[in-house]
This record gives sequence, structure tokens and C-alpha cells, in this order.
Amino acid sequence: TWNGHEFTAAGSYTAHLTNAAGCDSAVAMTLTVNVCNSFVEVRLNIQGYYDTTSNSMVAAWYNQTGTGSATDVDSVTVEIREAASPHALVATAKGMLQTDGTMDSISLAPLSGNYYIVVKAKGAIETWSADSVSFTSGGTTVYDFRNAANTAFEDNQAEVEPGVFAIYSGDINGDGNVDPSDYTDWETDYLSIDNYYGYRASDLNGDGNVDPTDYATWELNYGNLVSAYIY
Repeated sequence: TWNGHEFTAAGSYTAHLTNAAGCDSAVAMTLTVNVCNSFVEVRLNIQGYYDTTSNSMVAAWYNQTGTGSATDVDSVTVEIREAASPHALVATAKGMLQTDGTMDSISLAPLSGNYYIVVKAKGAIETWSADSVSFTSGGTTVYDFRNAANTAFEDNQAEVEPGVFAIYSGDINGDGNVDPSDYTDWETDYLSIDNYYGYRASDLNGDGNVDPTDYATWELNYGNLVSAYIY
């Protein structure tokens, strides 16, 4: 508000004022409107990394790479997609998932309206939010997948302990299905001295090794016909 008037658009404005002596003077104002970024905080668990003893995930990134923090789980891709079909990609960013299921706030271009949130992680099933969620310019949208299966589209999560949910593991090749092609990738890494250790999608439990415990996670979800549900 300036000189009794409200301005919302950028531009140059002039007001004419009269002083006590009756003289007229012109006052100029240049208004700049700054558009603020939107922010998103996504919270989730990854099934294979979840440890029921500690009630948290293991530090898979730290175990597999030997770098970063002892609470780093993995780099997770967060996509923002239009609510209307065909759900065009609006923004994408990466964040480091922590053992407690949180990630730092991710800065996006200014958004206004409702959008789907999609999360992708190595060795895990692509998972969409159950519905589109509201974003505002300058605001922070928080979305938590951990507390109920129905926070994901088609309830597509595993209950890793009572009341705690996680996106499915086992999609080693990232094609949206837990199937024999993922087993082939696991077997290749398991049998190779060069691939047995390190940052591998086939290390489904995040302990830094490709071994039969990872196979057990794949087998469980293959038997349950786990696949991605995409709008």
C-alpha cells in the first residue's frame, strides 16, 4: 500500500501530493514484485533398508560408499508432476534421505496449485503420492509416506513394523517391476568379485555387500507380485 492505494503489479507509479503551502509535487515509485520459490519436504522409508531393531533405516549410502554422514541412507529423486493427465513432469530434484526417514527441504521453482509427488530410489519401486497435494509460491509442502499405506497411490507400500510403512525394495533394474530380470542383476553382482561390494542397487539391505540377504528381499516381493502403480 502506497499513498492510500494498493499495488500488486510491478511497474513505475507516480503520485501527486499537495503540501501545507498548497504546492503540488510528484513522487515516483518503482515497484518490483519478487516471486518466491516453493519448497517440498518428503519423508519416507525404504523397505530393504529398514531395521526393526533400531526402528530406523541403515545408513546404506555410508555403508556402500564409505563417504558422507553415518546417517546418510541414499540419494532420492523427487519429481513433481501435474495433477491433470498425462501428469507432465514439472520439476525434479534430489535429496539425501536420512536414517529417520527425513530429507532436507528441497527448493523448487515457484509453484501454485496441486501436484503429485513421485519418489524414486535405487533398488526400490517408484512410488506416487496417493493424491495431488497443494503447493504455494514461497510455501513449504510436507508429505510423509511413512505413517500409512494409503499415503501412496494404490496403497503401494510395505508395512515394515506395526504402523510404519516403506516403499518396496527389489526393483534392481528400475523397470517398475520386481521380476526375474532383477534376480539376474542380483546374481551377476553376487557372483562377481568386482561387483560384490560398493554402491549397488542389488545391495537391497544396504549393508555394503551383495549377498543372500538381498536375495531374500527380492524373493519376498517377487512372490507378492510387487510393481509400480503410476497414474
